[in-house]
Amino acid sequence: MSTDIYINLDCGAELQITKIGDRFQVLEIVADSDGWRKQKARVIGRLHNTIIGAVNEVRNFALAQYEVLSLTEMESAINSTNQAIKDYFDQHNEYLANLQRA
Repeated sequence: MSTDIYINLDCGAELQITKIGDRFQVLEIVADSDGWRKQKARVIGRLHNTIIGAVNEVRNFALAQYEVLSLTEMESAINSTNQAIKDYFDQHNEYLANLQRA
C-alpha cells in the first residue's frame, strides 16, 4: 500500500510527499528527456518531522487559488484525523484506567 501523496500543479510540476523513515520529504517528479524511461525524483526542501510541514513546503510553489484552498483543506483533514485519533486513545486510556480501579 502506497502512503505517498501526489500533487499535480497547474504550473506543470508534479510533486510527491513521501515518508522516509519517520519523516516526510517533498519530491518533484521530473520526466526523463525520453518520456518512455523511468521518471526521476528531485528533492525539494528538507525533511520534515510532520506531514503538515511537508504540505507547507508545497506552498512555496506559485500556486493557483484553488490549489492553495486544496492544500488548506488537506491540512484541515490531516489535523481533524489526528485529533480524532488522539481523542480515541484518550477515551481508551480513560476506559482502561476505570477498569483497573473497579
